[in-house]
Amino acid sequence: MVARAADFLRDLAAGWDGRRVLIVAHSASRRASDHLLHGRALAELVDAPFDWRPGWSYRLPDGWDGTRPGHCAQVPGPTGRLGPAAAGRR
Repeated sequence: MVARAADFLRDLAAGWDGRRVLIVAHSASRRASDHLLHGRALAELVDAPFDWRPGWSYRLPDGWDGTRPGHCAQVPGPTGRLGPAAAGRR
C-alpha cells in the first residue's frame, strides 16, 4: 500500500502542482500518507487508535519525490482545525 500511495503522490505532484485535490480513500491510504509525508513508523500508525473526524488535510512539500519523508506544514482541515499537512496543494 505504501508503494502505491507513493506512486500516486508522485503523479499528483507532477500533474496537479499548485492545485487543491479531493481524495476519497480508506484508512490505509491515510496511514501511508502519514508514513510518507511525516516519516511516522507504520507500526506506530497501525497500532494507534483511530480518531475519526470529517477529513484530513495534507499538503505535498515542494520538491517531494517520494524518496524521503516530507516536512509538511500544518494546514486547516475541513472543520477549520489544524491537521496534518495532503495529497493536494492550495
